[in-house]
Amino acid sequence: MSELEKPSGSRVAASPVFALAILGGLLAGCAFRSDNNFESPPPLTPAPVGSVSSSDLPPLQPLPGQDGVQGQEQALVPGSPQDLQAIPDTRNTGVVASQDVRVSPTLAFDQQAVLGLWNVAANGDVCALSLNLTTWTGGFRASTRKCTEEVLTRIGAWQLSGQDLLLFDAKGSPLARLAVSGPNRFDGMADSINQQISVFR
Repeated sequence: MSELEKPSGSRVAASPVFALAILGGLLAGCAFRSDNNFESPPPLTPAPVGSVSSSDLPPLQPLPGQDGVQGQEQALVPGSPQDLQAIPDTRNTGVVASQDVRVSPTLAFDQQAVLGLWNVAANGDVCALSLNLTTWTGGFRASTRKCTEEVLTRIGAWQLSGQDLLLFDAKGSPLARLAVSGPNRFDGMADSINQQISVFR
């Protein structure tokens, strides 16, 4: 290799080193300027807080039918124990158990008078009896709710015979004949067993 070629090779080898040095200096300067120019955001201004006051709530007003007793429901649910409480025996006392007396020994009444919800009782079991005018085997549709006495659970139909209320099972077999015995009250005996049945409201 000649003397002229050596300097040229030195310049080629030094060029990458020189370039790296310049690049490092530029990067250091950028980082320095970036650190010097950085400013933290101003602190946030806290939101104003008003004064908090407290006072007692007014007492709840009773709903209609609550008689001033809060939370005590006075409306009776059909079939509930309150709805199915037995009324006094009206045969001897003459006490009218309902303001709407449509059934009585002294009144001429028809099927419309006995429609709706009644109480039915037998052997200490008091439950709900519903009478409607849907045609059914034995007469018209009858149904009981929440009855436990076997003879009452079998009631499936009804019809009137004069002032007597006749009860049948779902197959149309007779269960009992009840005579009107007071205002809104029927009493009688089950046909197959010696058991009293009362229907009242």
